[in-house]
Amino acid sequence: MKKIRNLVILLVTTLLLTGCMKYNVTMDIKKDKSMEFKIVYALDTSVLGEKASFSDSDLKKMKDQGFEVEKYTDGTMEGFTLTKKIKNIDDVSSTDGTTYSLSGVVDNGDSKIFKVKKGLLKNKYTAKFDFDTKQSSLGNNNMLGSDDDNLLDKEETEDDTTLDLSNDDTKLIDTDEKDDLYSDDDYSKLLANMDISFSVKLPYAALSNNATTVKDDGKELVWNLASYDNKSIEFEFELDRFSIKPIIIVAVCILGGLFVIALIVTVIMAISGGKKPKTPTTTTEIKQ
Repeated sequence: MKKIRNLVILLVTTLLLTGCMKYNVTMDIKKDKSMEFKIVYALDTSVLGEKASFSDSDLKKMKDQGFEVEKYTDGTMEGFTLTKKIKNIDDVSSTDGTTYSLSGVVDNGDSKIFKVKKGLLKNKYTAKFDFDTKQSSLGNNNMLGSDDDNLLDKEETEDDTTLDLSNDDTKLIDTDEKDDLYSDDDYSKLLANMDISFSVKLPYAALSNNATTVKDDGKELVWNLASYDNKSIEFEFELDRFSIKPIIIVAVCILGGLFVIALIVTVIMAISGGKKPKTPTTTTEIKQ
């Protein structure tokens, strides 16, 4: 029926005009190489209804990867906050090149996040992430509900037009021609009205990056993924290879200095003690 088509067009128009989704990914990396990895994923219930942003199976996968799952609510935005605390980023780093998917975190499993090049005193870490909404859960029909409980179930209309929501891209399939429900330009407008971002905080300034915004003298990098056009996210940074607390470093330096001084004193004493003093000789004249 034409009502179905009109309803879909109305829904897409609403999506284009409303910030209906929040997808914020953050990484907070510390000097001791620990990291907090957090994802906030929420949908606007005033537009999409009370639809879960992640399925139960997706949440189970995230928990299996070590993420803590909490409900997220901010006004009409509802979803989940996923948090994973990593003690040492070396545990999620590889010496081989790796690309980590920010848009497919559910399916990343045990994928490594960084590439590491170990040095004598410092390690160099390279991050290369991809983000593609059309190839991930961000672009599927979760935004409209699940397959079993969808706002617009797949059905045929009286004018021989079929609404197909079974795949990632919502389309109207006509018997004479097949047209996309919205163009790439419409999709770009849709993303532009969403809160989609990735940010990373570093203890030291990044060596290089392609962030859209750089803050705190290069120690905070932000990518606005709503307008990033599926490019890769890249940045490099260095951390001390050995995580030693400053007080330990000071103590080691003091002890080392005392040892060197003691060694020098010992050597000097050994050298001076090994030489026998010369006995002065006296000449006695015998007077005739």
